[in-house]
Amino acid sequence: KLLRLSKTSTDQTATGRVVNLLSNDVCRFDYVFQSIGFLFITPVQAIVITYFLWTMVGPSSLVGVAWIFTQTMPVQMYLGKLIAKLRKKVAVRTDERMRLMTEIVSGIQVIKMYAWEIPFSKLVETARRNEIDKVTYSSYLRGFYLSSMVYLERSTLFATLLSYVLLGHEITPDKVFSMAQFFNNLNQTMAILFPTAVEYKAESSVSIKRLQDLLLEEEAECTPAYLNNILNNTNKETSDELVSKINGSPIKGVSVVNGFAKWNPTLETDSLTNLNFKIPEGKLCAVIGPVGSGKSSLLHVIMQELPLHSGTISVGGNISYASQEPWLFVGTVRQNILFGQPYKADKYKEVVKVCALQKDFEMFRYGDKTLVGEKGISLSGGQRARINLARAVYRSADVYLLDDPLSAVDAHVGKHLFEECIRKHLVNKTRILVTHQLQFIKDADLIIILNNGGIENMGTFDEMQRSGLNFAKLLEEKEETEKEEEVMEQVPLRRQQSEMSNPSWFGDDMDNSEDEEAVQEMRSIGTISWRTYKSYFYSGGHICFLFMTAFALLFAQISTSAADYWVSFWTTEEGRRSELQHQKNNGTIVVDDTLFNTQDSLIIYGVLIFCCMFITLLRFSKDIGAIDELLPRFMMETIQIFLVLFGLLVNIAIVNPIFIVAMVILGVLYYLVTTVYLRTSRNVKRLEGTTRSPVYSHLSDTMTGLTTIRVFGAQEMVKVAFDSRQDQHTAAWSLFVSVSQAFGFWMDILSSLFVTVITITFFLYGDTIGAKVGLALSQAMIVTGMLQWGLLRGTEVVSQMTSVERVLEYTTIQQEPELESAPDKKPDSSWPSKGAVKFDHLYLRYADDQPPVLKDLNFDIQPTHKVGIVGRTGAGKTSLITALFRLANLEGSVNIDGVNTNDLGLHDLRKKISIIPQEPVLFSESLRHNLDPFDQYSDDALWSSLEERQLICLARAILRNNKILVLDEATANVDPETDAFVQETIRRKFKDCTVLTIAHRLNTIMDSDKVLVMDAGCMVEYDHPYKLLQKTDGYLFKLVQETGPVMSQQLYRVAETYDDHNFRVLATPSSVHLCQLMLCRSSSLCWWTNQSPDQIRICRNFEVH
Repeated sequence: KLLRLSKTSTDQTATGRVVNLLSNDVCRFDYVFQSIGFLFITPVQAIVITYFLWTMVGPSSLVGVAWIFTQTMPVQMYLGKLIAKLRKKVAVRTDERMRLMTEIVSGIQVIKMYAWEIPFSKLVETARRNEIDKVTYSSYLRGFYLSSMVYLERSTLFATLLSYVLLGHEITPDKVFSMAQFFNNLNQTMAILFPTAVEYKAESSVSIKRLQDLLLEEEAECTPAYLNNILNNTNKETSDELVSKINGSPIKGVSVVNGFAKWNPTLETDSLTNLNFKIPEGKLCAVIGPVGSGKSSLLHVIMQELPLHSGTISVGGNISYASQEPWLFVGTVRQNILFGQPYKADKYKEVVKVCALQKDFEMFRYGDKTLVGEKGISLSGGQRARINLARAVYRSADVYLLDDPLSAVDAHVGKHLFEECIRKHLVNKTRILVTHQLQFIKDADLIIILNNGGIENMGTFDEMQRSGLNFAKLLEEKEETEKEEEVMEQVPLRRQQSEMSNPSWFGDDMDNSEDEEAVQEMRSIGTISWRTYKSYFYSGGHICFLFMTAFALLFAQISTSAADYWVSFWTTEEGRRSELQHQKNNGTIVVDDTLFNTQDSLIIYGVLIFCCMFITLLRFSKDIGAIDELLPRFMMETIQIFLVLFGLLVNIAIVNPIFIVAMVILGVLYYLVTTVYLRTSRNVKRLEGTTRSPVYSHLSDTMTGLTTIRVFGAQEMVKVAFDSRQDQHTAAWSLFVSVSQAFGFWMDILSSLFVTVITITFFLYGDTIGAKVGLALSQAMIVTGMLQWGLLRGTEVVSQMTSVERVLEYTTIQQEPELESAPDKKPDSSWPSKGAVKFDHLYLRYADDQPPVLKDLNFDIQPTHKVGIVGRTGAGKTSLITALFRLANLEGSVNIDGVNTNDLGLHDLRKKISIIPQEPVLFSESLRHNLDPFDQYSDDALWSSLEERQLICLARAILRNNKILVLDEATANVDPETDAFVQETIRRKFKDCTVLTIAHRLNTIMDSDKVLVMDAGCMVEYDHPYKLLQKTDGYLFKLVQETGPVMSQQLYRVAETYDDHNFRVLATPSSVHLCQLMLCRSSSLCWWTNQSPDQIRICRNFEVH
């Protein structure tokens, strides 16, 4: 179903919701089929038992049966409906918590840099509390009917005996204890198994409804766009008529006639309007336009991810697609590129070459067999983009849809990709390139300009120039400035990677075997430690509550056992008291039992359902769900059952002390069998937990890359991969169930042996009173029924404790330093007042066993200076920002305004630095919530920031008004107009701030006060760009030269213009003239002066202080 969801449905279906459905709702069926049969067996068993009771006590049997039915059927049916409603409410609240956790996990780095950990923790706590409130109420109801296990058995027997005596009959031990056994069997079914079946049915009904809602979500039209395939013919015309309308000949390439589309059918306005174009076969079409103009939506129309509600579209041939946001699944780099396609060495090497991945593979320790994690987190943005492009290029297709693949890469790499990959390698293929890199569009065969969802203009580059559109002027201004920077030949920097067992690269043996050894999920071995139990119970409250609960349960069982023994005593009494006095005594015992058992159930469930929260989606869904509901239920049942067994065994021992020897022997046997079972079941349960993780990981990857999967026609491959992971999990679960059944079988044998021993002892001990014999045998029979159930529930508790163990494992993860500074080291509220930054012999590692990615950085940044940071992909630019925010292990120090940031709390540091990250994070809330999630700023401040009308992350930075601003390739994926707007906003709003800019575009940092050139984690150059360009053998000089003669001269002029020597006063013998500059980052330079050009040149070389 997920593979068929429409794009609209996918956007509305959070990954957390699907994970919750799969982990909690689907898993309800693991238990429902174990109990659902009792809904049908219970009436049959009741009829059979009623018949036997009738033969013993006549009409009095109907009193007991009617009593038990009255107490169970109406009450349990009502409770079932109530629990179903509660389950639905719990599920909704769990979905909300999972949605929130999905966003937190996805944006954890941004949350840390914004110092939002505590407020977001409170949001999660609130969502958790709303969920727990309903779980608590459900637990109270469950505790109520669990208490009926003891209540019904004794009250039913009491009602039957009372009516039998009142009718004038005499009770005898054989009748009493035979009835007790029958009612015990009926009680187990009615008070335990039947309510459990009702509860599971109610909960499964809710789960089925929730699954049904997902299965009824809108699906995409999965008709393949093959050669001459006419789609979305809303006018019901024939294919021939449509063909003639477009060109009068068979369709080749891509064409759209009168196309209208909208993402949400309920909206009045269309996302795309009046689309009419034809892209001939084998041509390159460039699609440009401002942010939000509909460029990506146009590609989704061609892929049928966004269906036309009016008009027609035809695609000649099959499609390959490179998404705007790179999608990498968990696997090796090669697996991500091949994506199910057969490996062909020559073709593969050529694709790697044209996608500029050779140097990156040399950088990786294991080449293209390096394992990449979810979203390719071990790779830089440029590397992910090129692997994503290589996947699309490797596939043999007729139409290639490339959604802005050049924005995230370096300057010369972008040029290489365009020339070698898009123009040459894909020659004679139909190519549609969405781009903001305007310098490339002059080589396109067709240009489409989109604006507000419609085609504003269309034609060739020459036609655009002749038309006199503003576009041509924009292109001339940006043609050279869009070229980027980085082509250094360097010692490669090894980023954080997963290790492989075989470091081969382009070897001869290139089958699909995986040489990598992925890092496995943490999995404990051995027994569940007592520390796990201690942590679990302590998380529920004070230890006093546990002792009070244990005492109440024990006292309740003593009362219950006393009631059983009283029945035995009563039946042997020669001179009975009056019937009224008898009714009073037994009624008191029954009421006491009910009160204690009900109270105990409520207390124990109220204590056990509260538990901690941890940041992992899988353990937040399945394991937390087990801790919330299954573990308290199993634990309560286990405690009750074993207390009942304890009371039964005590009664048996009182009747015949010789039973103690038999119980000890059999107890040893029980212990041995249980020990063997637990040793196996624990590890099998852990195995089940670890085989579950790949299922959810695969599901998450699938949802993220759904469009790519469908375009590549890889649904079957993805489905097979999912089935394989699911089969592994099912095998582990099936093994766990089989182990439990084997345990039950041996418990049955031992229980039967126990009853046999008791019976034999009565033959050897002939003068035993009949009532005591009846008591011992009836309770021994009860033991045989309850012991297996109790041990199974007890071992299930131990197995479910692995969920607690898995959750507690996260508490052993190394924690960040303190969030708040020590009182004696807390900085002033005005800190930093200047914005001076000093890196003092700084080293950074992402893990203790990894080499440093930053090496001996030692430089100063003066207050209010604008510093550009450049370097090849993997040079350590983003790692420098990581060090500034202390997101990883540091050696050395970073000082801000003379304060060592190692001495500060993380919040005191991070709140004082603003950042516009490389991958902006938005939360599923209102615009105001995204700007100010925790109401820290006034309305005036919010509206002031929104006057800029662009980029929420930029507005966040404006709101903070800090002295230090970090830009991490913040404008890589926006159009030139938006880029210019952002740069202008930064100059205006942060003119008195220290600004660190990581950029691909050299033109955005050549006007900086200084430029830092990074290489393999080291600082290789750091000075004013004009001074660095004087070094003909320097790194920056080589970078500029790589941009070409025209661009290099322009960059040189910008650097010269912004040199410190330009800001001087010119003095002559006759007068002093002031030379004024207006500096623009668009690389244009305007002068206002009354001096001649010669005097201006003198001004640049003459200094007067």
